[in-house]
Amino acid sequence: MAPKKGKKKKSPKAPTIIDGRPAAEMNKEELEEHLGRIREELDREREERNYFQLERDRISTFWEITKRQLDEKKAELRNKDRELEDAEEQHQAEIK
Repeated sequence: MAPKKGKKKKSPKAPTIIDGRPAAEMNKEELEEHLGRIREELDREREERNYFQLERDRISTFWEITKRQLDEKKAELRNKDRELEDAEEQHQAEIK
């Protein structure tokens, strides 16, 4: 027989503390003032998040452009190496 699973008892929730005082003890004005500060903080956090997303996008774009340029330069170098080898072979043939 499988053991029975009982429901776990929930512990009582601790009171919310705002500015060192329980929220239940604060009046409407104090709560509205706290709400205003929280909204300002939310706005700052959103602005900062947007800034970092833009920075991430700029860095990503820069990385892609630079990577593409590197690939192009590597291809150019391979072409120049082939041209050099061909010229060397042609020179050797002329010497013979």
